[in-house]
Amino acid sequence: MKTGRKHLILTLVTALFLMFSFVFVTYSWMDNTFALTNDVLGKVRTSIRSYFAGGSGIASDPYIIAEAEHLYNLSYLQNLGIFQTQTTQQHFKVANPDTGNPIDIDFGSYHSLPPIGNNISPFTGVFNGNNSNLMNITIDGALNQDIGLFGYTKGFDTDNDGDYDLHCKVSNLFLENIRIISQPNVDDINYSTTGFHPHNDGVLNHATGFIVGHLGPFAILENVFVANPTIDSYPYPLAFNTPSNRSEYGLIGYNQTDSGYIAGGPRSPYTFNFNMANTYTALAYALSTFGTYYVIGETPAKTLSQVLLSGLDSVEIYGKAFNRMGATYSYSISTLQIYDPNETEDDAFNLYDRLRELGYTFASSQSAQYSKENMDFVGSGIFYSTGSLQIKSFVETLVTPTVGNVFNPHNYPAKFLLYAKVPDDPLAAIGWITSTYSGSGDLAYYRASYDVNGDYISNIAPVAVSFANSGVRTEMLESQALAAIQKSENGEMIVVNPNDPLTPPDFYVYLVGVYYDNTPKNMQITQIQFEYSPQALEISSSLSAMQNVDFIDDVDEVRANLATYNFSYINFGYSLTPEQVLKVNVVRNTTYLTDPPASQEFHIYIDYYIDGSSEFYFDIINLNNYTIVLHTRYNYTGDYVLKYSGTHDVILTEISVSTIVVDPYNTT
Repeated sequence: MKTGRKHLILTLVTALFLMFSFVFVTYSWMDNTFALTNDVLGKVRTSIRSYFAGGSGIASDPYIIAEAEHLYNLSYLQNLGIFQTQTTQQHFKVANPDTGNPIDIDFGSYHSLPPIGNNISPFTGVFNGNNSNLMNITIDGALNQDIGLFGYTKGFDTDNDGDYDLHCKVSNLFLENIRIISQPNVDDINYSTTGFHPHNDGVLNHATGFIVGHLGPFAILENVFVANPTIDSYPYPLAFNTPSNRSEYGLIGYNQTDSGYIAGGPRSPYTFNFNMANTYTALAYALSTFGTYYVIGETPAKTLSQVLLSGLDSVEIYGKAFNRMGATYSYSISTLQIYDPNETEDDAFNLYDRLRELGYTFASSQSAQYSKENMDFVGSGIFYSTGSLQIKSFVETLVTPTVGNVFNPHNYPAKFLLYAKVPDDPLAAIGWITSTYSGSGDLAYYRASYDVNGDYISNIAPVAVSFANSGVRTEMLESQALAAIQKSENGEMIVVNPNDPLTPPDFYVYLVGVYYDNTPKNMQITQIQFEYSPQALEISSSLSAMQNVDFIDDVDEVRANLATYNFSYINFGYSLTPEQVLKVNVVRNTTYLTDPPASQEFHIYIDYYIDGSSEFYFDIINLNNYTIVLHTRYNYTGDYVLKYSGTHDVILTEISVSTIVVDPYNTT
């Protein structure tokens, strides 16, 4: 009897020992095991290898993805940071585990996956699709900033010195009927953007693409194709001032290499429509939220409520043009810096940047962003809720800036400053300006003077050149600029002589204000539309991110003819605010071996919903002149309406509740 009890106790002890040893081994390779969902864990596993069909993750023996579950495991392990702990680059391959041949994985009714990689745990590995096809897959972007099959990709840093040593690569992959749920808000009032990173000149927005949300440095896409893909931000959630949801190319949400702007594209940062009603809304919010904060600029420091003066349905940004409250300094919208009275100047932040993060725009739509290297207004001026800016201009002493000095915008109160990038073509126009205004006086350029030899003259009064009339599109010439400037390495704008070949300018500065003839003027300005002459759109440079990805129709046909495949470079871009909803589906109808580009059709179907009176853009780039057919439908109901069919290079679309304006044009 005692012997039996001893054997039983020994057996239990041995079992417990083995169990604890097994748990220790399981936990030792991954101290985040406890955080995995049951779907990922499935069963107790002792290595990363066991989450795939095989492989060890090195180049010669990649982890094998052969089932839907394996890709799901990759996504969750990646986003938990498991692969970030590995000292070597991780390799993955979609293949038959026995033969290594390409396979088709049908996700069918399999549950949705989160994007693979985020900015905390970016995907830095090599993913070889092996010409396999992932079908009927759904990516749920809820609570993610970068949304696509891959969320955030970037190169691999072998020695952890901050430099990328190896390319991250996603290649040889087909995605058929992929659905991206891109609505970042979800129905969660506790939704937080803590830990998010900026895109597009510092904007804290979401990036959505079919293949990848954020294509980071040293990340490559090669031979990746999507057939019948859909981005869907429906159903419409509550809005909580979360950042906008943007896509740069459709296939790619944000390309870090080009800072999120297609060079020469329709939404390059050098176009802006300054809208006075939006500016009033933004400044009124700033007053109600940050009115007690101190402003950097004067001693003793003033509060924001002393710099932005609140009136009846109006906000005035003050400056020395009116000599408001003894002002010795003229503030500009883009340069106001403020800090909490309980903190120090070291904690100051740029008010304009903060307003943009909170969703307030100074433009009339999302068609372009107000940039500190684009357009600014220097006080004084009164912005009214009714949608106008009042400038009362008295005789002022203005001087042209001195060559070699840093350009100081605060020396030009009650004026608009326009920073126009010098175009690639020296013979091209700098741009155009269209202003809408009423009341006494006219708007005018205040330009520099030149001597008989054509040399720039510093430190004299600029010459006023009156605009034609309100609403007239006026060309911007080099001779109408106030100053030519170079941007130094530390960001300072240095005044240069535009005729000196040793100091070629990067920007021309245009000064726009009320034209006066020694009498006060009272002008109401509704908007100023500022357009630059765009850089040329070229496939070799502007659309380099698109050279190895594409929309297709027939997977098998493309797979069989990869050696002769010609990429279309078709792409689209959009930007949504939280009160806007977009669903976009792309269907390509073509026979690759026989159809010339003009007879190949790309049908783009847009469902949209807008809460309120806002609008958003949806722009298509089509440099190879394929036939683009655009269909739209409001609120996901009824029949689609044909809005455009043609072969233009660029198709601009502004979408609001009541109207859809399509503006096609050719870049050549």
